This record gives sequence, C-alpha cells and structure tokens, in this order.
Amino acid sequence: MHETRLQPPSSIKEICRTLEAAGHEAWCVGGAVRDALLGIATLDWDIATSALPEQVQKLFRRTVPVGIKFGTVGVLDRAGVLHEVTTFRHDVETDGRHAVVRFGASLEEDLARRDFTINAIAVHAETLAVRDPFHGRRDLAAGIVRCVGEAAERMREDRLRALRAIRFAGRFGFAIDPDTWAAIRESAPHLGRLSMERVKQELEKVMEQVARPSATLERYREAGIFGALVPALAAAPRARFGAIDHLGRPGLRGRPDRRALRLAALFVQPGVVPARDLERTLKALKYSNVEARATVALAQAAGALGATVDPSLDGAPLRRLVAPPWWPP
Repeated sequence: MHETRLQPPSSIKEICRTLEAAGHEAWCVGGAVRDALLGIATLDWDIATSALPEQVQKLFRRTVPVGIKFGTVGVLDRAGVLHEVTTFRHDVETDGRHAVVRFGASLEEDLARRDFTINAIAVHAETLAVRDPFHGRRDLAAGIVRCVGEAAERMREDRLRALRAIRFAGRFGFAIDPDTWAAIRESAPHLGRLSMERVKQELEKVMEQVARPSATLERYREAGIFGALVPALAAAPRARFGAIDHLGRPGLRGRPDRRALRLAALFVQPGVVPARDLERTLKALKYSNVEARATVALAQAAGALGATVDPSLDGAPLRRLVAPPWWPP
C-alpha cells in the first residue's frame, strides 16, 4: 500500500476548495484513489460532492454537462483539463443496464452504491483523510476483488460489473472473492441485456490494461460470459488466448497496430474460423468496418502461412512476415 501517494493534483484541490467554500462536501473518489494506493500514477481524479449539479455549474466558470441526469458535471481547470464532479446519489431503480438515481445521499451512502470495495474509498484533497467504510484498503493489501455489500445485488444493478471484476483481477493480479465469483457466474444468463458497445469496450480494456490477458479470458469463459456474449470465443482453444500474452500491449504512441494484432490473435484460428464468420462476429461487437477488415486480413495472412512459421518467432519479425502490403510499417 502506498498511502504517501495519495496526493491529488493542485487543480483537484482547487476545485474541492471552491466547493467547500460554498458549504458543500467534496471528496476524491474512484479509480484514482485506488491506483494511488497501489502506487500507480494517475491523472484522472474524480470528485464526489454534496452539491447538486446546478450548484456545481454556478460555482465554476467553465463546465460541461457530461451526465447531468446522473449528477455529473465536467469542470474545466485552468489548463482546460476536464474533471468529473458528481453529486452524492442513491440508485432508485435499475434494469441491470441503466440506473435511475436520486440525489441527497451522504458520502457513505454514495460509496455504498459502488461496485467493488477497492473502488469505494474516498480521500479528502487537502487533509488526506480517508473514508473507507467497506474496507477497500484491506482488500487492496490482500489482493482481492470483492463487491460492496451483497454481491448478487451489485451484479443485478449493473451486469457489466461481472466483466469489470474479472478485468480488475487480471490487471492487478488479484483473486476474486468467492461470493463475488458466484454472483458473476449467476449473472451470465442475464448479460444479453448489455449493449455490445460496452462489451467491446471491456474487451479492449483487457487488451490494453492486462499485460498477460490469457488468464482473464479464461475466467470470462469459465464464468459463462463468452457463452452468453461472444459464442465464437466460448470454445476457443486455450493456446489461442495464450498467444495474446506474447503480443505487445496497445496504447503506446508509435504502436498504433498493436490493438489490431491482439484482436486478431483473439479471434483468429486459421482454417477453422472462416473470414466471413470472423467479420460477422466483429461487426456484432460493433467494431468498425476498418477494424473488422484489418483483422480479417491478418487472419487470412496467418492462414496462408500454414505451419511453416518458426514458433519462436514473435514481435516485429513476425508482424513484418504476416503484414499485407498495405499494412503500415
């Protein structure tokens, strides 16, 4: 644990001071607090406040209504960087995909509606006082992903949490609490209500954030998530997932093709998955025509190689070998 890393940037402190000077509570919450405690550098700090959205808009000169009905206002700092400020809230009702919220909650009530204990920690921007009613720091130290409160209820509130729990476990090398894992598996038959755009985003986050995604992908399969959402991956051989571990992670500047390479490795099985079926799967996941065509081209190139490739070959030499003439160097 790195409590000394709990140092919100000056722009966040300034926003919190403005809110508090007007008589409102203001706390740093969410992923930035979690990552700081893990010693991971982050710039994306979010603020939770007792101020209503219209009050936030009146207090700051430059704001963006990024999600007013859910209580979120984007506040632009002096450098023009947007920070999300969200009113304390309750979930009134949810269908597992969309929530209706009510304002007027306390900080503790707001933290109680969050997904996992490691994401339900708040820190005061100035005093660095920590509010941790669900023992998220303990779970961070133990390396556990655990739902806040009743796991099955958290999953019913937002079915995407099943995918998020597994991604967090893979990203941080954490175990999943048994009750949370049971709730994930129970969620699988209900995942069809999720939009495929959100599923696509989660898959991309796995590719970008998890150094060795194969274990995460196997967890998706074991939980029944692929069977419910991406049947083409439900029976994929373990070796196909393992191949992705040997490809560079996307997200680095100057490496724009890494996402396509990992995506191709996820779906490609030369001689088994026809190009037309592969393209249909990718479009169902809301990949663009350009991304789908690039992945299909890689699949066809891999199929043309047959079994003639040295299995020890990877990285840039392999990419140069399979890249079609139009692929960027």
